[in-house]
Amino acid sequence: STWTPYLEAMCQDAWERLLQPSMESEVRLLLKDNAEEEAFKVFSKNLQDVLLAAPAGHKSVLALDPGFRTGCKVAVLDENGKFLDHGIIKPHEPHNDKAGAAVYLMQLIDKYKIDLIAIGNGTASRETDAFCGEMALKFKGKVPPRVIVSEAGASVYSASMIAIQEFPKEDVTTRGAISIGRRLQDAVHRCWPVPARREPARTQEAPRRSGGKLREHGRCRREQRFRSAALPCGRPQQYALRSYREVPRG
Repeated sequence: STWTPYLEAMCQDAWERLLQPSMESEVRLLLKDNAEEEAFKVFSKNLQDVLLAAPAGHKSVLALDPGFRTGCKVAVLDENGKFLDHGIIKPHEPHNDKAGAAVYLMQLIDKYKIDLIAIGNGTASRETDAFCGEMALKFKGKVPPRVIVSEAGASVYSASMIAIQEFPKEDVTTRGAISIGRRLQDAVHRCWPVPARREPARTQEAPRRSGGKLREHGRCRREQRFRSAALPCGRPQQYALRSYREVPRG
């Protein structure tokens, strides 16, 4: 037929310029909404575990903020969370000073009558826990129980103005170790000093196109937005309007 090439060109143009971008946007937004819902579920479950965690109570704590190259930061807290002492041990690579670290920790345990050892769950957490297990086997009955504590938000708190005002003479690493120890004593009480991060407003980014393709894309979006007002009842109208809304300027 004479009109076959024109019909094929029309179908190809309709697919490339109208249908394919529209379907890609809808699928992408649908997957994004599903991913956000799953992320909210995971976050709420983790927050529930933190809020319902039983505090250790009034017990003296030896807090360890693990690390390899810079060593493990040590902080000692009394039964009321008061900061008493701090230091650094280097039992891991590349230093491997396990003997000196064990002697130093045993001195702190005997001096301050430590009841619990708090270990952050960050870098070198497993290695630090294994090192404390070796100490428990070597000094039987003298090493207190150890607990793995979440470090979520500890670095944010240690660099905040609240922590600087509370411990002006201590550095960031020491304040982080103090936060880990106090989280073991009372996890809920240590959540409120962490400053909340304000997330920027998210907008739908316009695809990077140039020349005539940009004008065609803009006209396509306007046409799709106009047609979305007359949708059948089976498709939510506000979802279609959100899918094709214009990107705000400025």
